[in-house]
This record gives sequence, structure tokens and C-alpha cells, in this order.
Amino acid sequence: SQAAWSPLRHCAMRLSGVTGCAAAVSTGMHHQDVKQPKTVANDIRDSSIQFPLPVSFSRQHGALECDGVSLVDVAATHGTPLYVYSAATVASRYRAFADAFAAYPHAMHYALKANSTLAIVRLLRSLGSKVDANSGGEIDVALRAGFIPPEIVFTGVGKTRAELAQAIDLGVKTINAESEGELERIDAIARERQTRARVAIRVNPDIDAR
Repeated sequence: SQAAWSPLRHCAMRLSGVTGCAAAVSTGMHHQDVKQPKTVANDIRDSSIQFPLPVSFSRQHGALECDGVSLVDVAATHGTPLYVYSAATVASRYRAFADAFAAYPHAMHYALKANSTLAIVRLLRSLGSKVDANSGGEIDVALRAGFIPPEIVFTGVGKTRAELAQAIDLGVKTINAESEGELERIDAIARERQTRARVAIRVNPDIDAR
């Protein structure tokens, strides 16, 4: 998924890694795997097909658009089926959440497990977000998207020893220790490397762990 500019202005593709007003992602399915209409463009233009449209999606002259980008052009260029995300909606939601905490010192970490599409992750980084990675693979996604280790929180149960070593070697912001045993493993790996690992511990008040 190397970054490369798409010929469609303001259109971001998962495979091309472009941030912009709309992000479209091919599902990777072959056309013969699903029942396709004779012409996708005609279906998209058919204003008789009525269904609620999310914010940032609209009909212009009978054709669907996302953030001002023609979905007819997107479908014609990249094929179907595909996913299309509104960058404007993602940005507005992020800013609304950030503004709610503006009066308090805070850091917002986007959970990559929600959607690790590079175009989306890079967009959130440009807005000032940090990230929450749930695996070694998601740490790699965060780095590819341009995040530096101090902007990455490593969470999730069942972390492997290799993943813990990766996080410690990188110097991520913190590792969320999910159990006493995991805390001991983090300590052992850090001692082997003669370094200190930053750890966060979740506290659940009034809940008996037994």
C-alpha cells in the first residue's frame, strides 16, 4: 500500500494511500463473485432508488457524490464493490471530540482496530490524533502512516513476547499491561535490554478480579 496520488481529485484510495475529501477502498472481490448491475453508473444515477444518505453524501443531478466527488467516476475508475469514506465527516467528528476537551490537557488516541485504512489513519494524524495499536501489525501500520513511537499506545490482550519486544525496542508511549503475568514479561524483556519500559495499568474499581 505505497502512497501514490490518485487521478481523481480529492479522492483517497486505500491502495493508493491518498488523503483527501473522500476515501474509497476496493473490497478485493472479483466482479464475478457478486451479482453486478449491467451498469453501475446508471444505478448510482438512478434517483428513484431512495435510501437515507449519511452526512457528506448527496445527490447532484441524480448522481451520488461524497464530499463533492462523483461516485460514478470513482466506480468507473476503481471498479466495484468498494468502500467510500467521507474525510470531511471524519474530520468534523474528530474536531468536535477534540473541542469538547479543549479546556483540559489531553491526548486523543485513535484505535486502529476500528479502521486501519492508511488514508484514514493519515487523515487523523494530520488532524493531530495519536494512535492506539492492538497488535504488532497495527504498530507497523501506525509507523507507515507517519506516527512516531511516542505517539503510539500499545494495548490489547494476548500480546506475544515478540510484540512486547517490538514495542519496548521502539520506545512507544506506553504499553497497557493487561495482567500481572504480562507486567512480569514486560519487566523481563526490558531488563534483558537494560532499558525502562513505560507501562500503564488499568484499574477497575469495585470489581473483584476473582
